Formats: sequence, structure tokens, C-alpha cells
Amino acid sequence: MSGSYGVYSKADFYTSEDSTALPENKSLNYFYGGADFKYKYRPDSYTALVIQGEALWNNCNVLRTDDMGLDFQEDINTFGAFIYADYRFNKIFSFGAKYDFTYGIIGDVPYYNTLANDDKNKTSGIEGWFGYYPFEETLALRLGVQTLSFNYADGTQRDSETIINLQLIFSLGPHKAHPF
Repeated sequence: MSGSYGVYSKADFYTSEDSTALPENKSLNYFYGGADFKYKYRPDSYTALVIQGEALWNNCNVLRTDDMGLDFQEDINTFGAFIYADYRFNKIFSFGAKYDFTYGIIGDVPYYNTLANDDKNKTSGIEGWFGYYPFEETLALRLGVQTLSFNYADGTQRDSETIINLQLIFSLGPHKAHPF
């Protein structure tokens, strides 16, 4: 589990209809909380199943502007999570799948009055991959395909995006001698 609390921005709030009034400078706070899990089942030295997931909750203050041009502060809650499974066989091959989603990230720059701080727009993705591990845990090649979908609360249409990626993952470090 993890958590964080603090001020992520300060904003000038125009809360009076008087055009000569000075704005009030207020802090915009956030709280993040998260939990994750990992389960690994290894029936023998050549096979493994890993299931992992994580969820993140965000409560933050955002700046909104009403129809008359006056600012107000609003608390919003956003949520995101992922879950994946990876099945390794013959010690050197694997395939897996992942599903994830989050509210708020629509490609906007995170700031105090943007779609990136929105609790109504949702981005979700599904991914599949095939992996090859020629040198046990020190090198992996993985070919994956991911599709991202966007759901806007105001009905805006956006095409899904498909991403194909090739990953090269390597690690260095000591480990005890053992047969491979």
C-alpha cells in the first residue's frame, strides 16, 4: 500500500463579479492512495504463472469556472487500475495479457483547470504480448500489441489507438551460480 498528500498547485480564484477585486490565492491539495498485489505460481522450474494488479485512488481540489466567469473549487475523485497475467513455459517463452483504465488522462497537460483533472473522462487499454527469454532472467524480448479506447463524458468522439511495440529488457547484477 502507498499514499501521498500535499499541495500540487496554487491558483488565483476570481470569486467576485467586481472587475476591480483582487483574486484570492488558494492551495489546491491532493491525496493519492494505492494498493497492489502479486501472485506467482511456480509448479516446476520450467513453468510460472504471475498475476499482478494495482489500484490507485486520487482525491484532489480542482479549479472550475461557472457560467458567469466566477471561479470555484471542487473536490473530485479519480480512480485507475490494472491487472495482468503472464504465463511462462519451457522456461524461455511467455505470453500474457493486461487490462488497465484510468479517469482523467486524455492527453492534456496536468494543470489545475484541465481535462487531466477530470473525473468523467476515461481511458482504457487492453494489451497482449509474447515474450522470449534467451538468457533466463537477464534478457527478454517481448512483442506486444495494445489498444487504447477513450470515453468522453460530453460525447466527443475519438478513434481508438493501436500500438505495436518491441521491448528489449535486460538486467545486470549478481546471482548465485545454477544450471539453466
